[in-house]
Amino acid sequence: MPRRDNQIDVYLDTDLYQEVVARANEANKSKSGYVAEVLEAHVQNDLMTEIGHEAAVERRIEELVAHATDEVTDATNGLEEAILQTGVYSVAAWELVKGNHGEVARQNAMQAGRRRVRDQANQLGSDLDLADERPSSRQNMDEQSTDDDDGWYF
Repeated sequence: MPRRDNQIDVYLDTDLYQEVVARANEANKSKSGYVAEVLEAHVQNDLMTEIGHEAAVERRIEELVAHATDEVTDATNGLEEAILQTGVYSVAAWELVKGNHGEVARQNAMQAGRRRVRDQANQLGSDLDLADERPSSRQNMDEQSTDDDDGWYF
């Protein structure tokens, strides 16, 4: 047992004092030794209760994180497929547009599209950065051309 060098004066009412004396005698300890043992047990119990509470809080946080992960997974289920399908539709629409409209009309359509997407993104609080100008299709045809896309890139 560690050496006890510090003293505390405790004032008790008569009934409690008699109970401490009786319990100390029963445990074959001094009153001071018995009270020190009771206080130590009490402090240890408080520490264990606090540790148990912290562990319960950590478990609850883990449960909430797992639940949130499940919710996000459920909410985004199929999102990748929808994004890919949107890309397919966009490319298909572009293929149709480029066959029926001239260079100026296509460039105007692209600028209008970027402006509308940027405006919608701004309304949602996004900082989407879409360049206003893209190289023209004619410049791209000179720089990069393939058989399957007639020099157009998307």
